[in-house]
Amino acid sequence: MSVDRSPEVLLGAPYTGAIDMWSLACVCAEMYLGLPLFPGISQHNQLSRIVEVLGVPPDFLIETKHGLKYFTPMQKDGGASNAEASASSAAEQEMQKSSSSFLTSSSITSNNSTKYRVKTAEEYATETNTEVPTLKKYLRYSELEDIIMKCSLPNKAKLTPEQKNAEMIRRQSFLDFLRGLFKLNPFERWTAKQAIEHPFIKNTPLTAPFVPPQDLKIQERKLLYMVQLQQRYGHLE
Repeated sequence: MSVDRSPEVLLGAPYTGAIDMWSLACVCAEMYLGLPLFPGISQHNQLSRIVEVLGVPPDFLIETKHGLKYFTPMQKDGGASNAEASASSAAEQEMQKSSSSFLTSSSITSNNSTKYRVKTAEEYATETNTEVPTLKKYLRYSELEDIIMKCSLPNKAKLTPEQKNAEMIRRQSFLDFLRGLFKLNPFERWTAKQAIEHPFIKNTPLTAPFVPPQDLKIQERKLLYMVQLQQRYGHLE
């Protein structure tokens, strides 16, 4: 399956041109690492890898078409109760029948979810009557910062201390660039107009985390998303 599919596509949520920026980030990361960042043998497996590296997507993406196939409600102590897990299928059917409180213009600005966790491979296999896959770990590290910053230096023995330092500075800029394109919330994900202003692209020093300029394209994305929700569910609250 494609390894550059964004969370909103995998979850069956309405999507906009923000998916192209996610794909760009995947291509950039793969060119740098020589390996895909989010390889997956199934949609659940690919989402699990995304969660491992970047965290859990925001609630409004999970609470759409396919979210409860792959995620389960959290208990206050961090686990998932049996009652909540057994109710997830019924909840999913209900969410597909009509709009509810998460289908509002304010809800799409939410950050990473603290209400859900991704189902384990064993849970997903049990629910889908499939075998638990045998997975290969391609990358040594799990967090994006470690994956980028701790990648082996090419020709390390031949590099001077100054060259090594310059490489680490470039990596820090590249990491900051990827973070902007890998925003799980598509309305926080940088647009092309914003990304092109990043020091990594302009080959200028990065002195602080990049704050992109305002872009009206973000508002267009939100409007398109709400229109698609309206078409899918009939009305918004």
